[in-house]
Amino acid sequence: MKAAFAVWENRIAPVFDVAGRVCIVESGKEPVLQRETLELPEGHASTKAGFLADRRVEILVCGAVTGPARWFLVSRGIRVIAFVTGELDEVIAAWLDGRLPRDESFLMPGCRGFRRRGGMGGKRSGGPGAGRCSGGCFCRACGHREAQVPGTPCRQRECPLCGAPMTKMMERRH
Repeated sequence: MKAAFAVWENRIAPVFDVAGRVCIVESGKEPVLQRETLELPEGHASTKAGFLADRRVEILVCGAVTGPARWFLVSRGIRVIAFVTGELDEVIAAWLDGRLPRDESFLMPGCRGFRRRGGMGGKRSGGPGAGRCSGGCFCRACGHREAQVPGTPCRQRECPLCGAPMTKMMERRH
């Protein structure tokens, strides 16, 4: 299995779309078969998605990612584990141990509770999974998340992956 980790100064890059490097890790029977850091091509998200697909990357671990970039990645067969933060080596170790995406200690600030209980289920507010990454849209059908387009309510958007209606992600209130 090959995973790419968007890198910025030995940490997970906060936004994949503008990341300049990736660390590609190949795992198998041995925890790490190969590890290399590569410069990402500049330009459109489709170029970066093609770059990763050409290297047979199956998973991308990154911070935030825009909807179009996620779409290009998923259309190339790359699973996206987004809203991750932390030191590169610690995140890679968590991935190798099978703790990503469940381990909430690697969630970006504002996303606490997003993956609680293994998914997005729960009531609209107050129930399990009610804590959501604020400021974005969420597909209840497939779990796809993306940034909200200013001026366009989430409920007026369709999921680019499955076509279901999107819903606003809500921040948990204490």
